[in-house]
Amino acid sequence: MALIKRFFMVGCLLSALIAIALFMTPQINGSAKSSDQADIIHREVAAKEQTVPAIDDEHVKQIINEFMDKIVQDIDKDNKVTDFDTKKALLNDFETIASRDVAEPYVDYFFNEDQNGLYIVPTETPPWFEPEEPYELERMTDHKVLVTQQNNSVFYGSYTMEIELTYDENWKITHVNEY
Repeated sequence: MALIKRFFMVGCLLSALIAIALFMTPQINGSAKSSDQADIIHREVAAKEQTVPAIDDEHVKQIINEFMDKIVQDIDKDNKVTDFDTKKALLNDFETIASRDVAEPYVDYFFNEDQNGLYIVPTETPPWFEPEEPYELERMTDHKVLVTQQNNSVFYGSYTMEIELTYDENWKITHVNEY
């Protein structure tokens, strides 16, 4: 009888251990999956951070000048833009060098759209970066730089331009401040 009790107790203990193991397995596997997913995400972020290309003076000037080139569109004798028919199309063209939040106020101010197409508003260009003048290029993070330039013009007087460029698959203007 004592032998039967021992087998019964060992059987109960084994059953309890198996039940505990079965109960804990999904939690262990679940946290392993979470940990694996976190490791994958961490590796992807690290790889992306490592592939941020450096930005030099020529690239900075190219992006900033290209922004102004998009503001100063080719027009016909009636001020009708020759390359775009809508503000939306022009804004889409800006996406390669600037965030929509940056480009939209400029497009809204300098262009009018009607049923016949897109027209530039005849006015002065905005205060802007002068590529031949000195400026400071400050690296804020691996993905962000700030261009600061002090300027003086007959039309605008003394002003400071701050242009933030951020890397997200390519370098883009993500903030402009003029004061």
